[in-house]
Amino acid sequence: MSSDEELLRRWAEGDAKAGDDLFRRHVDKIFRFFDRRVPAEAEELVQATFVGAVEAQQRFRGDAPFRAFLFAIARRQLLKHFDKRRRDRVSLRTMSFADLGTSMGTVFVRDRQRQQLIEALAQLPADHQLAVELHYWEGLTMQEVGSVLECPPGTIKRWLFEARKKLGGALELADGELVERPDSNSD
Repeated sequence: MSSDEELLRRWAEGDAKAGDDLFRRHVDKIFRFFDRRVPAEAEELVQATFVGAVEAQQRFRGDAPFRAFLFAIARRQLLKHFDKRRRDRVSLRTMSFADLGTSMGTVFVRDRQRQQLIEALAQLPADHQLAVELHYWEGLTMQEVGSVLECPPGTIKRWLFEARKKLGGALELADGELVERPDSNSD
């Protein structure tokens, strides 16, 4: 099986099958990333993310896993999307997704506990919410989340601590949506 890096290189050189393989490998996670925030534009933003990955292929240094590289591109696409919708500059460090006019609550309404979590998450600064989702739901390490959000792992660790505190501590949901990982403090 080819590595993500190899598939990206081959895709950038024109190998459509390599692009299909890479896309299939990561499309579900990237789609979920956008669908939670901007369901109506999710497909378009997924495509823009993968095009961005090919365009940025030369800048991929390999110091973080490809999935972190891809989520970083997805985050930049999300910022561009919100910047287009607003006149003022969007800051995911301080603004929540609720502030940006998008609601995750319409996506996950399975039960009351999940709805409460979604509402609580929506009140967090967007980068804090992204840190929670990338670390707990997508399984990225603090180093990888830091790479995506362009800040040191220590900052991610602090954001996760603050988020858990605001969310009422480490929450455990049905379906394993958000679970305090035993290794979360050791990254």
